[in-house]
Amino acid sequence: ASGPWPDIAGATSSTYQPPTIPLFNAKNYYYRVVVTNICGTKTSNVVFVQVVSDLGFDINTTGLPTGPLCPGATFTPSVEAIHGENTAVRYTWSADSNFITPGSGGPVGTTGTRYWFIVWLRNSTASIGPLTVQNNTTTKQTVQLAITPSVYNYANNNPQPSDLKCSISPTYEPITIYPKPVASATPANTTICSNTSPSITVTGNITDAPMQFSWTRNNSTNVTGTGNATPIISGDIAFGSSYQIPGTLINNTASTQVVTYTITPISNGCQGTPITITINVAPNVTVTAGTIGTNQTICNNTTPAALTQTSAATGNGTLTYQWQSSTDGTNYADISGATATTYAPGALTQDTWFKRVVTSTVIVNGVSCSSSTIAGTAVKITINNINPGTVAGTQAVCYNGDPAAF
Repeated sequence: ASGPWPDIAGATSSTYQPPTIPLFNAKNYYYRVVVTNICGTKTSNVVFVQVVSDLGFDINTTGLPTGPLCPGATFTPSVEAIHGENTAVRYTWSADSNFITPGSGGPVGTTGTRYWFIVWLRNSTASIGPLTVQNNTTTKQTVQLAITPSVYNYANNNPQPSDLKCSISPTYEPITIYPKPVASATPANTTICSNTSPSITVTGNITDAPMQFSWTRNNSTNVTGTGNATPIISGDIAFGSSYQIPGTLINNTASTQVVTYTITPISNGCQGTPITITINVAPNVTVTAGTIGTNQTICNNTTPAALTQTSAATGNGTLTYQWQSSTDGTNYADISGATATTYAPGALTQDTWFKRVVTSTVIVNGVSCSSSTIAGTAVKITINNINPGTVAGTQAVCYNGDPAAF
């Protein structure tokens, strides 16, 4: 605006109608009037004509993300435009609402006081948002945020729709969003026996990056074993693979205990919504075997006295019994039908050992948990076999004679 100021051919009246601004290569224009008479020459103030077009209008945008965002993150872009004193600029925005919310808005903005910079100018600024990102697909996505400036008559910084002069083509800002991690978990059974694994299998949804799973569990006082309130994080798990929560759970009480696992999916540094899995841990099954009768010695092919218990078995579940026998004291086999607290063997012809196995069984939610033990030491039934030996001395003697000694 400092010149040069060439004369406009034919523009010699007190008013002037500028020509139509060209469609292409439009520029901002400055006009001033030079008045000359017998007293001299005077120059008027400068009139600034701002050309509002895609080529002649710029906005400055700040506060945009510098890299991919995690789902749930927010950002608030700031926009600014410099323009003539008689106008105000307002901004609207739009985006795919599946990824950015709110998906549209505006017009927003405020116009500052005028200031002198060769000509009188104003700044119009606005904050857009805050905008929240989301991505419910399984891969990283890039979406466009369109920011459209519209020029109004200044209207005392309160332009109405009727003051709209024109809108400028949008500025497009790419916004990249990581997918939201989602975990799925399946236990082999929701009720388990004490001192066994919950066998929880965890899988994830993301297809273009590995996932990790962070997990904790509660009730670590009554139920010991692997895990507590301190997070345990898996290694990288590729899509199509699964993660097995490790370890066993030991119920240290006499009642069923409930353990809740909280599993949080992670990928690209972004955390998804935690999920929970509840496991019922049956009480630790206890059993004491009691004792059975003492050893016996019997004649061959006779029946021993019944084998009785000298002290009863105990346990926190339902007790069952199985008698076993052995002819060598080492290798035992179940005796068919021998499932009572006592056992009466039949006639025996060889040394035989007997023992009783006691099992305590607790059933919780249809899951059977048991523990077995052997009652004391085995009872031995010894066969007292009599060996008559052999004699020699077959002979013939005379009547009334004495035979030789046998």
